[in-house]
Amino acid sequence: MAIVKRIIPALTLCATAGLLMIAAAPARAADRPIDEPAAVAPVAKPVLEPYRPPLSCTYQVVKVRPSSFLNVRQGPGLRYRPVGDLTVADGRFAGACGASHGWVALKSSSGRIGWASAGYLYRIPTPHPSVVRRPALSCTYRVANLRKGSHLQVRRGPGLAYERVGTLGQADGRFAGACSAWRGWVAVTSSNGRPGWASSRYLQK
Repeated sequence: MAIVKRIIPALTLCATAGLLMIAAAPARAADRPIDEPAAVAPVAKPVLEPYRPPLSCTYQVVKVRPSSFLNVRQGPGLRYRPVGDLTVADGRFAGACGASHGWVALKSSSGRIGWASAGYLYRIPTPHPSVVRRPALSCTYRVANLRKGSHLQVRRGPGLAYERVGTLGQADGRFAGACSAWRGWVAVTSSNGRPGWASSRYLQK
């Protein structure tokens, strides 16, 4: 009887200890919340090259000192690394006909394709087909609506964006020109003999 009285308290103590061990196990496993996903190794994202449109237009560098240069970058933004440069001395070069968020795709002086800030680029106007296929100068004009001593600018193409190639004045008298205007411009020959276009506003047929 004395032995039974000694065993029962011992078993009770063991059982109690066992229950404590069972209850303690989940507590150690709950260091991470249940709804937190297990750690996953990061997947490297592929670096995509910026889309480059066709280089169908012509540009030249502006607003850059002769001793300086314009950076050509890998993509349309300052976060892209430089891949080349352009200077005023490089003259004309090919570029996209439109800008993307202020950046133009073009070809650097080294021949590499990249992007440069549109604020330092001047797009050279592309001559209209009418400039290449000049109409016949079958009519006669004289300068009109000009102040005395003024001259009418004759430009390479039908628009203010084209460079000046000569002038016409009232002293030139009559001169040959196309019989019809194209968007307000008439094909003529300037006083220095160079072919060009003049505003029909200042011409009288």
